[in-house]
Amino acid sequence: LSIANTTVGLPQFKNFSSRYWIGRNQDYKAGYNGNIAEVITYDIRKNDASERNRIESYLGIKYGITLGANGTSQNYVNSDGNIIWNSTVNNGFNWNIAGIGRDDVSRLTQKQSRSSNSATEVTIGLGEVAATNTANTNTFTTNKQFLVWGSNDLALSQNGSVAKSVTLGSGVTTTFFEANRKYKIVETGGDVAQTVVSLPKSSLISTFPKSATQEYVLIVSSTNAFANADIIDIIPLADTGSNFETWY
Repeated sequence: LSIANTTVGLPQFKNFSSRYWIGRNQDYKAGYNGNIAEVITYDIRKNDASERNRIESYLGIKYGITLGANGTSQNYVNSDGNIIWNSTVNNGFNWNIAGIGRDDVSRLTQKQSRSSNSATEVTIGLGEVAATNTANTNTFTTNKQFLVWGSNDLALSQNGSVAKSVTLGSGVTTTFFEANRKYKIVETGGDVAQTVVSLPKSSLISTFPKSATQEYVLIVSSTNAFANADIIDIIPLADTGSNFETWY
């Protein structure tokens, strides 16, 4: 049960000489009934200007946490402090942020992820989407490679009643309906190798039904307008039983 949220900053921070407890106060019997994924301790206070953001970015990528307020968020940075997700540049896509990447200084090797905000969000994995991050046997070739994404938070439903038609570079013409929800993907630190994009079947079938002669596809565009000239690829999603998946 969430009682309240309090942002702890400089006014609340002070040195103390007594023991500290994780999940409870040493003077009271009340305890914390839940899971704590990770505890990081330091012998000095980290500054809010840069160090704290590096720590929060590490945790955000590792656990699929949207930093700051969902919808406005904040910048994500690597261990050097270089931005890997710019909340201002990516305005409009600051919902349900997640990412994969490698950062040797922070010992981060996140090979697959989805936003912790919802089980129906998209999952992207390096080479595959395994049962767990550890079970994913693929590796990033370069240190500080990241792939971070966020959505516009609209429903996975059909956008409009008029189909679009586009001719791809291969000469193939196809007709499609686009979804209201769109994702922006930002790649830094070099070219991330082949990934698998996976979406729960239930999240599409219930909101964006299709006929027997249609199929769900991944539409890749260089802009959020998804105009004909901007579309790079249209790839069918394979039915894996519980998910729709494709590589990219």
